[in-house]
Order: sequence, then structure tokens, then C-alpha cells
Amino acid sequence: MMQRHAIGILETNSWGVATAGLDQMLKSANVRTIKYDLVGGIWIAVYVAGDINAVSQAVNSALSSYTDSGGVQIRGTVIPNPTPEFLELYDL
Repeated sequence: MMQRHAIGILETNSWGVATAGLDQMLKSANVRTIKYDLVGGIWIAVYVAGDINAVSQAVNSALSSYTDSGGVQIRGTVIPNPTPEFLELYDL
């Protein structure tokens, strides 16, 4: 298992926004995609990993580049230094 100093999670209710958000995260910082998940209903979560500063920059960049297109929701979270139990629970 690769070492992950931080996990970034981008959640949205739009495939297009999830795709554009992931693209923005990968372009803006040195992070790697590690998973995407359907998290109930219409919610999609995209997970990236890297060092804490890069993951924070990536998530913030994706959130700030989003322009509201009506009805689409987006949120982001950074988990610094995730525990082994967290990684196992989310199959990361």
C-alpha cells in the first residue's frame, strides 16, 4: 500500500462536475486519483491522495473553479494523516 499523507474527497451530485473537478485537482497539484465511488442516491465521491499541502490545494482549486449551474451541489474535504482504520473502512 502506498503511503498517503492526506486524502482529498470531492463530492457532488453530477458526473460532469465530478469529472471536471477531478481534472482540475490533477492539473493543480501533485496528487493521484485513488478511487471514485457512488455514495448513495445520486452522489459521487472522487478520492485523491498526496501530501497534505498538495491535497488541500487540489480540493480548494476544484471547489473554486466550479461555477454554479443550478441544482448541482459540490463539497470537498481533506483528511490529513488518515489512520489505517480509516483507509481500511473506505477501501483506500
